Amino acid sequence: MSEADIVVVQVLVDSEPFLAFENPSQSLHSSKDGGIWMEQCQDVKKHWQSKEKGIPFHRAAAHGNDKAIKHMIDSLERYCKDDIPGKEHHLLLNILRRPDSQSSPRETALQKAAKAEQRNLKTLEVLLVYPDIAKPPDKTFESAVDRGASKVVEALLNHEELRESFVTSNNIIHAMDKIFQKEDGDDRGPGDRISIVNSLVQHARTKEVFNMAVVEKIIGLNLREVWDKRHKDVQLDKSGLLHLAVCHQNLDFVKIFVAEYPDTVSDKAEISRTDGGDHYPLWFHNRKWDSSTSPSKWVPPEERKKVRDEIRNEIVNATIRRTDKMQKLSEILQESAVGELCFDISLFNSKSYLLRDFVHSLVNHRENMTLLKYEPTIKYAKFPAMDLHPDDKEVFGDTVQHDHREVFDVLKWLRADKGVTSVTELTVLDRLVNPHNELRIARCVKDFGVEILNWRFLDLSLSEFDTDKVKPKIRSLHLYASGKRAVMRHWVSEQGLVSFPNLSWVTIHVIQDTMTAEYCQKTCKFLRKKLGRLAKLKNDQMKSFEYEVISQPWNPKHEGLTDLEELAKRAFPKLSHFILSYRALVSRIVEPAKFTPTKIAIIDNGIMSISPAPYDSRRDLKRSQNTGPTRRDNAADIPYLRQQDRNGTQATHNHPQDAETSAAETDDDENESGDSGNPTRLGESKSNQTLWSRIEQGRSFVDNDFQLSPWLFASDPHGTQMANLICAMDPACRIYVAKVMDGRAGINPDRVAKAIQWAIEQKVDIISMSFAMLEKSDDLEKAIKKANADGIVLLCSTHDEGSNIGKAWPADFTETLTIAACDEYGKLHRTTEAGSYQYMLQGLNVAAGVIPFLESTDKISGSSVATAIVAGLSSLIISCIRRANPNQEFVGVPLLNQVKDRLDKMLSSKESKYILLEKFGGIDQKIKSGEPINAEVVLSTKAFIL
Repeated sequence: MSEADIVVVQVLVDSEPFLAFENPSQSLHSSKDGGIWMEQCQDVKKHWQSKEKGIPFHRAAAHGNDKAIKHMIDSLERYCKDDIPGKEHHLLLNILRRPDSQSSPRETALQKAAKAEQRNLKTLEVLLVYPDIAKPPDKTFESAVDRGASKVVEALLNHEELRESFVTSNNIIHAMDKIFQKEDGDDRGPGDRISIVNSLVQHARTKEVFNMAVVEKIIGLNLREVWDKRHKDVQLDKSGLLHLAVCHQNLDFVKIFVAEYPDTVSDKAEISRTDGGDHYPLWFHNRKWDSSTSPSKWVPPEERKKVRDEIRNEIVNATIRRTDKMQKLSEILQESAVGELCFDISLFNSKSYLLRDFVHSLVNHRENMTLLKYEPTIKYAKFPAMDLHPDDKEVFGDTVQHDHREVFDVLKWLRADKGVTSVTELTVLDRLVNPHNELRIARCVKDFGVEILNWRFLDLSLSEFDTDKVKPKIRSLHLYASGKRAVMRHWVSEQGLVSFPNLSWVTIHVIQDTMTAEYCQKTCKFLRKKLGRLAKLKNDQMKSFEYEVISQPWNPKHEGLTDLEELAKRAFPKLSHFILSYRALVSRIVEPAKFTPTKIAIIDNGIMSISPAPYDSRRDLKRSQNTGPTRRDNAADIPYLRQQDRNGTQATHNHPQDAETSAAETDDDENESGDSGNPTRLGESKSNQTLWSRIEQGRSFVDNDFQLSPWLFASDPHGTQMANLICAMDPACRIYVAKVMDGRAGINPDRVAKAIQWAIEQKVDIISMSFAMLEKSDDLEKAIKKANADGIVLLCSTHDEGSNIGKAWPADFTETLTIAACDEYGKLHRTTEAGSYQYMLQGLNVAAGVIPFLESTDKISGSSVATAIVAGLSSLIISCIRRANPNQEFVGVPLLNQVKDRLDKMLSSKESKYILLEKFGGIDQKIKSGEPINAEVVLSTKAFIL
């Protein structure tokens, strides 16, 4: 239409606005669409003879004449405002939305303008000045989606008033269904239709609109571009995304979700395709689904197996990397034909063969080679201490005969023969002298994508690790320090730990064999201060991390005091995860008044808890070792987990930098004020958790005519091992040692009675008596009754002599809880009368620790062992109840009843007397489900909240 025509239209509609909305080809009487001005026309027949049928307004819209449309609407708007005030908007909309009776199907001006979009999209924009005309029942949006008119859809969505009507999950799904469909005569391709979906998805800002049905359709059609266009503020239920991708066998989306939501590989989820129930992603992979909507239907049959195998490997590898608990990992993978998940020879300890002989035989083994299969990604590879065997131990000064390559040979064998491409965690306890080649270590870490590295290599250089491929992958790192300042400064420099952007945990082991005790102490202080500052940094280069500094010998000295934390793992494996978590929880207590540790009296043959210390003739240091039981006012930074001074186990030879000691004492880094780490964090300076630090008081009742047998110099390991078990079970308890015999003989009722009375005076909560006597006394009976009346938990052993013994004390007092030993299946260790004990517990071959300076074995058996474990368990119960109920006081008989109630709930059945440690606080259910054992969560349950 020319400019002159536009002027004519403007003149006409300004004069008679309704003319643009009349149908001149129909008479007033023949149709309701006829105009009210038709009767005034001088020659009506000419209207009927015109080739242009229909209403001018609709014809202008169909031709994309935006200027004419604008004049028509402006004139009508003025007319409605002047002549019909108050109702003008309603009338205007009715006129604009009126369909053209001459078209089939009957279309509105908006629909006609939408179809003319290729001529002029401005017409559509002029009409959308009144966006309500596009709302249902208008079909413009629906028609545009069906035709793939992406520009029309975009124009409609530019109006916020229309988005609520058009941006719905059903419309998004409908638009995706149309991607690969074409209307008759339509030359638009999938690109325009995908643009429509993208426009809708970009405006879908709630999870009700962008819901799982939409997500599943995106995955089913493999619309990666659409997924990337989603609004980032939408909070999806991420737990089911990977499961959907696996179900649809969509490799691209499996990779996306594994990368974006890695933890979901070990999450259970329910999706619409299942019959109900939550399952792991791998479960869906092991089922066959209808592939009619899956992207795999476009893949040639010969490629589908390859895709399926890649998906399986992607999930299995991610599951191995992201699942910490081996029990849960086994549960997830149990329905799949998986290979070996780890390589572990850390327990290799042959006296007849060297490690290199074993490795050589392993990598050259050719019999039934398919028997041992590994996953491409294994959870960990662990190697033993390589310099324990006398023939494998080299010393400084000797001529080096050859390079060591045992670990390199094994890793090469794993890659070449077993197809292992990735090792998540690598632990190698290398040699102090002549270890593996440092450059090759860095290469192995790179080749296997190691994320957790613990390679015991003295003063390891971090510069050797690849900045782009190794450092970003390392999440946890162990370093071993000889005390060289240049090395330690390198570790805390820009080229050191700072260059590991994803590091979350660092452990530095300060090796005592390479320095004096004084220098070791200074080195630990230096590192804690430096790491304390570094750990708080958070910038674009690195995130904050946690750390610990440990002073230790190169190889553990087994003659040292028993580490109670390690003993808990060995003696009570099914409860050890809770014990360690509880230990960490208690260590964070900063207000001692809000928590009272359990007090236990151990009546036995005394203790021996002295750690062997090396000689150092050169130094004359102030002794910082404890010379007696640590009192509460001398406690370390952790209120209930005191730290043993580690200086007593230092090496004898001098450190090469001892000449610089005076300089070290004035080192600015050590003496300047400032943060020296986080002293209240448990892991920063890990304690040996020895028995010595847990003793509150002790007293000997072995007093002959002219001598008193000291309680802290036992001549037999029994009492010390009982104390070890108790303290390993409850990491916060305080013990009171009462010695009533030397060795395992000479016990009598009077001594025991005095010991019980002393324990009552100390206000203990528990008295543990791992012994049995053949006689009693009135004083003993009175002491037992007094302790019971005070609510003290009295625990004692059955005799282990079978039916040869009639009565045994204090077991046969009704006030005591008598404990019998059984095997892991609940079978009694010795013949014991059924009514002679209240509980039985696994007490055979239990690790209790080797006691220095005494003839002892690590594992012991008997009812005395079971009694000590139940004493520790009762202590843990009391500690947990007090910790869970800080505002209540628990002493006396009510507390005794609480202990009995918890022990009863741990029985294997109602008819049984067999205590199962894994039923403590209901953690057996968490163990079965593979859930992490968090003490704080367990203590918040009804098992402990009163």
